[in-house]
Amino acid sequence: MKKNLPIYIHGALWIVYSILMALVINKTFSQTDTLIRTSVIVPIQMGLFYFNSFVLFPKLIESKKVWKYILQISLIIIGVSIFFLWFEKFFHPDFINDLAQNRMNRARGRGPKILSPRNMANARFLFNILSILIILILSSAYSAAQISLKREFIEVKANQENLESEMKFLKSQINPHFLFNALNNIYSLTLSGSKQSSEMILKLSYMLRYILYECNGPFVTIEKEWEYIMNFIDFQKLKSKDDININLELTNEIAGSLISPMIFIPFIENAFKHSHVDSLADAWVNISLNNKKEEIIFQVDNSVPLKKYNQDELGGVGLENVKRRLELIYSDHYDLIINDKKTSYSVILRIRNNGKS
Repeated sequence: MKKNLPIYIHGALWIVYSILMALVINKTFSQTDTLIRTSVIVPIQMGLFYFNSFVLFPKLIESKKVWKYILQISLIIIGVSIFFLWFEKFFHPDFINDLAQNRMNRARGRGPKILSPRNMANARFLFNILSILIILILSSAYSAAQISLKREFIEVKANQENLESEMKFLKSQINPHFLFNALNNIYSLTLSGSKQSSEMILKLSYMLRYILYECNGPFVTIEKEWEYIMNFIDFQKLKSKDDININLELTNEIAGSLISPMIFIPFIENAFKHSHVDSLADAWVNISLNNKKEEIIFQVDNSVPLKKYNQDELGGVGLENVKRRLELIYSDHYDLIINDKKTSYSVILRIRNNGKS
């Protein structure tokens, strides 16, 4: 029904137009004459409307052959106008004379200039030209609107495809350094005969499945994302033999809330990388995720060592990547606050409307 709606609208408009034309013609002619004239004139006008809309106008105007279009339209207008005049004379040989006489009878006593049969024929010819010109102007406007909508649709679709491609590219930039470290840590566990190795292999398989399959969609649940974060942190803990100072807090008021996958991980990666929490005794990382009805608040704080370290070039995907993702997905529905202090670094990300842009 929705797909065929334009056809129904066009049909209804032509029916209304036919009725109005019949009422106008019926003022001068009998009902039989009105029916015959309407059944001939309206289909021809419909043909002109759609021929110009779908063939002539888009073909010549889009190819910038304006003068060729004007010439062809002029020839069509004159040709069809002559045909209408011939048709009226053929169908009713005394049509012009009767029309002139009818005009004189109505004008008698009021003093207007009386048209002769010849002048009436010229006036009728001009009337035909004007009516066809109006039809063609309307069809040209309709065709121009259709072309504009089509171009806009193509542009929107192309932009959407570009955004989807860019999103897939950004999500695919997962830190390979983390994977190498995870495999090395698991390898070390297996060499030492630790029972923990099988558990970490299982966790790594969950993480890879999450990245490869569940992250293909635009959104995942908060619970899935938090599970990935927990597994990620478990692997970070393997880097140190001692307990490391990591504080985690999840407040989930609404189960099943949606979030863009892997949107928090770059901030967490940077927190671990810059704090050196796995090697410094006084280093720390605090991570909190608060899922409220109105918004999702993610915060990660980390210490900054006084000693300067050379940063690993294979670090996280970077702030520019995650900022671009936030712009593409959430537009103006998010706030990102970064506090870079001498001894600490803080990131606060607020996503309004419960994670839906």
